[in-house]
Amino acid sequence: MKKSIQMTAVAMCSLMGTSFVQAAVTIDWVSVGNAGNVVDNSTGFGAVGYNYRLARTETNLNDYAEFLNAVATTTDTHGLYNTSMGSVASIAGITRTVVGGGFSYAVTGSGLRPVTYVSWNDAARFVNWMSNGQGAGDTETGTYDMSLATPTAAPGASIYLPTEDEWYKAAYYDPSIGAGDDGDNYWLYPTQSNVAPGNDVGGGSNLANFFDGGFTLGGPNLLTDGGAFTGSGSFYGTFDQGGNVREWNDAVISGSSRGLRGGSWFDNDSFLRSLLRDGNAPSLESNLVGFRLASVPEPTSGVLVMLGCVGMLARRRR
Repeated sequence: MKKSIQMTAVAMCSLMGTSFVQAAVTIDWVSVGNAGNVVDNSTGFGAVGYNYRLARTETNLNDYAEFLNAVATTTDTHGLYNTSMGSVASIAGITRTVVGGGFSYAVTGSGLRPVTYVSWNDAARFVNWMSNGQGAGDTETGTYDMSLATPTAAPGASIYLPTEDEWYKAAYYDPSIGAGDDGDNYWLYPTQSNVAPGNDVGGGSNLANFFDGGFTLGGPNLLTDGGAFTGSGSFYGTFDQGGNVREWNDAVISGSSRGLRGGSWFDNDSFLRSLLRDGNAPSLESNLVGFRLASVPEPTSGVLVMLGCVGMLARRRR
């Protein structure tokens, strides 16, 4: 399923003559099936007992700017904007302007590049905002209770940061017969390869944005658009799970540290491998780090939307 839950609701209700305001941020999901797959014996990760969805690309500048313009215009209580987002040449993409005592945010350059300088806490608040309907949606409760020292995803949450196993499976698993490292169904790199990728932009296979004796781009900005390496997706169709930016996941590594995987534009190929597991404080903000979303949609969501539309039409007739 490539359309978000919000887009599905709009389409279904439009067919019934009821109009909805489309949500500003929609996610291009890929479906990750093959529930009950075996673990990668080399690392102990990757087994997931259910079907789920992962964002095809990393959360981008366009989407994060929408978030900021919805929740951080009067004040930025939780520090969701880092001024480095607009000033560090390697990743610059979102600027903040003071307007009438408040703030306005704008994207510079391609908004399809991943957002960086986002902490795990920032990413969790973005998730809450998404799960609460965007707009004036709450950032402190929803999927994550941000008052807790170590927030965890609420049971049954439909949008969240991926677990480490979910992230790992989408990146490296391939159920095809004979696929993977020595036919174990797990590739070493998230480009369906056991050989280190190249770092030239293009539509060829086994390419990624990472440091390979030189940067992929000549600069000053070193981020590539999500999905720029069109022939180098994972088996399930995700892009940039190796390179571009390291990505937060939901794992608690030690203490309150959160998981990071995938490597970045600055890292060598070893950071892209399935064997490398990393983590850092949830407050870390860096030009190497971003995130993507995961989802387990409610199976009855379509029915609930239909019922809601019927109810609205009934109220109109009264």
